[in-house]
Amino acid sequence: MHCPKCGNPVEDGALFCGACGEKIAAQAAPAPEAAPVMTQQPVVARPSAFAVFMQKLKTDKKTRTICLASAIGVVVLVAALILLLCLGGRVNLADYVTAEVDGINGYGTVTYELDYDKLLTDVLGEPPEMKASNYEELMEYAINAQQIRQDIEIMDIEGNGGFSNGDVAKIELAYTGDEFDGTIIAGTFEYEVKDLEEGEAIDLFAEEAVTFAFEGVSGFGTCDIDKEYPESWCYDVNYTLSKEENLKNGDVITVTATVENYEDNRMTMIRENKLLPETATKELTVSGLTEYATAAEITPTMVEQAKTAAMTMCQEDGRTNLKVLAVYFSDRKDKADLSYNSIYNNRPINSLDVLITFTQEGYFSDVQRTVLVNITDLEKGVTTLAGKEAHITKYWYEELSAELIQTNYVDRLSDDFTLTKK
Repeated sequence: MHCPKCGNPVEDGALFCGACGEKIAAQAAPAPEAAPVMTQQPVVARPSAFAVFMQKLKTDKKTRTICLASAIGVVVLVAALILLLCLGGRVNLADYVTAEVDGINGYGTVTYELDYDKLLTDVLGEPPEMKASNYEELMEYAINAQQIRQDIEIMDIEGNGGFSNGDVAKIELAYTGDEFDGTIIAGTFEYEVKDLEEGEAIDLFAEEAVTFAFEGVSGFGTCDIDKEYPESWCYDVNYTLSKEENLKNGDVITVTATVENYEDNRMTMIRENKLLPETATKELTVSGLTEYATAAEITPTMVEQAKTAAMTMCQEDGRTNLKVLAVYFSDRKDKADLSYNSIYNNRPINSLDVLITFTQEGYFSDVQRTVLVNITDLEKGVTTLAGKEAHITKYWYEELSAELIQTNYVDRLSDDFTLTKK
């Protein structure tokens, strides 16, 4: 309200104007308005928003899916925040590893590198500036850096050197120190092997590396091994034969090739994308050896030719009263040892042996002697002894009967030769 005289505002209920002092007449209070008449309406109960949502959650599949996804998202976010708080400031060694693979498929070798510079920066911060005033900080940084390097242990890669495409190489790293335990944590770096090429298989029996030649007589042949050296691995290969001597045509022998210094040679070849086996075998069939006659191939004509040749030789030496006691065909046995054989020391393969007695003039009287004349090394297919030379290989100075002479001959030769009387 306002003063009726000066117009200044005055408080309700004031008796005088605070500005001019004019008496303020009391004003009657306005009559209260009549209260409106309210008509009673029936109350209808409405479901709450939560009840409506729960009812929809029960009946609407889409709503349930949205709610479930939202709940999972919240859980994951909370877990991530908790993990971030727990791991804040930590470094995992596996995060600092890079790797590559070299070699050929099946023999791949994984090499790796640990980025120490980045690791040290993340753990220790940037190194102090190189100046004299930072001497103590520089020394502390260097000591800590060296200690971290020493306390990191990297395990050997299991199966390294034998990886194939699709394999996973695992590089395990651990921190064994105390100073930064809890800051530097162990880790496993996994590297998937791929892009390895297929290696070229090396043949240890390639003709440019080794050749085999059979020499000698069938039944007593040998195998000559001639090595060449076109590549470095050839110097370290040894070839061994399952049978080295007394070979005959048709025999099958096994040759085993073994590479010495295998790992060094293998790695050298892998770098050339070649696959070197440690060992290999090959079967060889013996052929090309000279064949010699058997007892069945000695004809009566050849026996008579042997007698004639033996008698002629004795006659030329001035011997008289010649008589052929017997003719034998001797065929050398496998593995015969003729080193100390008193009759055959020139290792014949076979021979026609003619035992001849003759009369030799003595000081007081003539005596009977026996001589062994043989024609040796009769080749397969020979039907005549023409051109073959006879040899005297044994004298019996004792005056023995024909029977004892033959017994003595047989006893001396039967261990090393198969004897057939003709």
